[in-house]
Amino acid sequence: MMQDGNVTRRNDLPQPPSDLIKAINNKTCIVFVGAGISQSANLPGWRELVNRMKTRAIERGFLSDDTQLELESHIQKDELLLALDFLDDALGKSDVCEFIQETFMEVDPKITSVHRQITNIPFFAAVTSNYDQLLEQAYKASGKDNFRVFTHADTAALSLTRASRNFFMCYLHGLAQKCETIVLSQTDYRNLMHSNRPYHSFLEYILTSFQILFLGFSLNDPDINLLMEQIQAITNGYTPTHYALIPKSEITNLKKTNYRKKYNIEILSYAPSSDYREVGDFLQLIINSLEKQVDAVDVQAANPTVIQLGEPQKQPEEAQKQLQVLQEQPEVVQEQLEVLEKQPEEAQAEPENIGRIIGKLYPRLNPGLLLYIEEHVEGDLNLAIALVSGLVRNPSVQGMAALVQTNEVVAQIEPHIPTQYLMRRVLQALSLLNRVGVEGIVENEARLLAYFFDLDFEVFLETTENLCQLGIVSKQGRYRYITKHFLAVHFASQVWNGKQKEIYSKLILDESWASIDTHTRFLQRLADVGDTRRARPFVQALLTVLFKNIDDLDTQERSKLFYTLVDADPEASLTRLEDVFQNVSHERLLEFRNGRRNIVWSLEKLLLLRETFWIASRLLLRLAAAENESYGNNATGVWKSIFLIRIGQTAFSPIERYQLIEEALNQTQSFEIRSLGVTALSQTMSVYESGSINRGPGGYIIDSHWSMTTWKEFWDAQLFALRLLDTALNDSDDTVASQARDCLMRSARALIIGLADEVLDRLEMLHFEGDGKKILWDILQDILQYQGDKLTDKQRERILEWSRYLLKEDNYHDELLRWVVSVSFTEYRDNRKDRDKEIIDKARKLAEHGYKKPSLLRVELPWLASQSVQFPSNLYAFGQFFG
Repeated sequence: MMQDGNVTRRNDLPQPPSDLIKAINNKTCIVFVGAGISQSANLPGWRELVNRMKTRAIERGFLSDDTQLELESHIQKDELLLALDFLDDALGKSDVCEFIQETFMEVDPKITSVHRQITNIPFFAAVTSNYDQLLEQAYKASGKDNFRVFTHADTAALSLTRASRNFFMCYLHGLAQKCETIVLSQTDYRNLMHSNRPYHSFLEYILTSFQILFLGFSLNDPDINLLMEQIQAITNGYTPTHYALIPKSEITNLKKTNYRKKYNIEILSYAPSSDYREVGDFLQLIINSLEKQVDAVDVQAANPTVIQLGEPQKQPEEAQKQLQVLQEQPEVVQEQLEVLEKQPEEAQAEPENIGRIIGKLYPRLNPGLLLYIEEHVEGDLNLAIALVSGLVRNPSVQGMAALVQTNEVVAQIEPHIPTQYLMRRVLQALSLLNRVGVEGIVENEARLLAYFFDLDFEVFLETTENLCQLGIVSKQGRYRYITKHFLAVHFASQVWNGKQKEIYSKLILDESWASIDTHTRFLQRLADVGDTRRARPFVQALLTVLFKNIDDLDTQERSKLFYTLVDADPEASLTRLEDVFQNVSHERLLEFRNGRRNIVWSLEKLLLLRETFWIASRLLLRLAAAENESYGNNATGVWKSIFLIRIGQTAFSPIERYQLIEEALNQTQSFEIRSLGVTALSQTMSVYESGSINRGPGGYIIDSHWSMTTWKEFWDAQLFALRLLDTALNDSDDTVASQARDCLMRSARALIIGLADEVLDRLEMLHFEGDGKKILWDILQDILQYQGDKLTDKQRERILEWSRYLLKEDNYHDELLRWVVSVSFTEYRDNRKDRDKEIIDKARKLAEHGYKKPSLLRVELPWLASQSVQFPSNLYAFGQFFG
């Protein structure tokens, strides 16, 4: 046994690695907490959770004896994912929600000592795959209660984590009290990974920018296994070294090696006792190691020759000077100045406040560009205002390379630039990649850059380390990168302006830079610069060599590279994509699966630039016509989003965009494309709009989005859409025509307010037989009840007359349809007393009438017998008359 501080530990308890301690000290370590940490609070681990779900399914009668045996076999083999998938499907989302809340909320679990120990360690952030709130409660109990808490469903919060250095906590797989966020089955995990782009970016950010300490996980847990898949898919192993504390009984040397090589995760193994107290002992060792470093001499204090840059002092007066450059809306500026004076620290530190202030100052700024600025100014309001000011004063600026050279932005960046020539030279070198390898197998990147800039390699490394101590450069495992995004773009722009030919002839062609990973990081920096003149030669060469046909795009690795190329040079990439798709058949597009996700995301970005909008839209339409994804943001979903009127992100007006719908509706050779034209009309004719904020390609400036200034513009667009719908209503294909009729009827109530006569003209042209007449009749009654006061007397009378024609009061079949088979909700919304009784009496009187005139009833009986009872229905009251 060994004594270490307050810990009595066995020899086999692992010592915390020195680089883990260093990462915690440097605020570059995130703790990732699994189910094991909450088990001592009487919450179930994964195996017990699966068994409880199985018991519930048995009690509900959902499992046959054979299925129970088969399920138990999978559980015994630790095939928990398979079991969870089956049980999630068997129980259904509602029952699963109830089960999760009963399991994790109603038992009133208590915070454990391990939870408290975690809060005593200064992690940068906390992430958990657990559904309980014990860790959050522990942090709040420790006095840390002013931090952001969010789940994977909070896409805005996920996107803003890069822009803030404040502590946060993320429930990666949902929260018990928010059932809609629960991620449980393998299907849930896959849908989350593929359909939630901010989640994907968030995972990539924490996995590649921080060291992660995994606690409370078993290698048999389904969440850790799926997370490993996600790590591999996102990073391909290029991450800082992560650590996982795992019981020895679950690990072999082969598994250790596999985790190290495949995921860059070092396994710290221990022999657990029955209560797993070793986890707490290990955390105490970390705390002891941190305490030993408290008295260490500060590096900067010991080295007075190093220049301390620090953050420039931010005062409300400085913010006022910057705000005054925007003269267009003085009253809004004044309002925001008052906010700054009242809450200067909060307003200048939180990304949400930056977005709110900038959005009010410059409301026509594209939301995607606003989000880009929020994420990359690192909480610096002055810099954010300078960027927007630079755009306002220099409207011809097309990319970040040009924007960072404007006077407004230079004034904000200069205070962060070292006065020492050597430091500036090293920063120029580091700026050429979004992160530069300096150690181990990636060291050649730094060696080549040092040689390229005529710097001694050891001096280069020493200077880089000094820059790290100043906070100007940050560490990420074996890599180093310039901390402030726009400072990196500033230096990269300088280098490209003076050394473009040498970069291509001496750097890119050197075998030290031949790896795909190096090229990708080089491309990512090119994308940040946002200048096609710089990017075109390299991008064009890669496009020509690597993407000759659709098969070259149909892999995850290649399509991800193409996505990066789009960021670097949108126009060249789109031209290549158009060439590749030109002769591809509809059948081949249906088979296009592995690369589809990244190509759809690429086209979604390209929609935001004027130069690429039209071609990108038409390529999206082709992919949507050959749809094979079920995600909300698949090609069909993105195609529909083009036609949002009030929250669209494109610079083109709705009527300009309708050219695409017109083309689709006139595509006589493709039923699928004509159908998508109607789908687009359904989107544009809907009063309810929702969509996500999308970023444009790389560092390119997105055009201001079209925005509605008068209601006349809205109604003009809707009238244009109605006239396009006429084409679809007369389509030769019954399916397309039926889809168009559905579109008209769904939109009628919303459009009747501004286009009453046009809507009624088209409704009256619809021809329905049988039950279809009742559907149209219901729509007309809804219009009278909810929009009637906005119509003229003539229009109301027109609707009443048409209603009487559709369902005739002297027609026994029509009366049965109205009062027995399908009673309209508008009938029940009548405010008269005893209305329910009146409706039932109507049904009974119709039954009595049929009894007295059996010839009438005999004709209707087969039809009545075929009707399924649905609410609201009076079939029961009708039949009761006959006993």
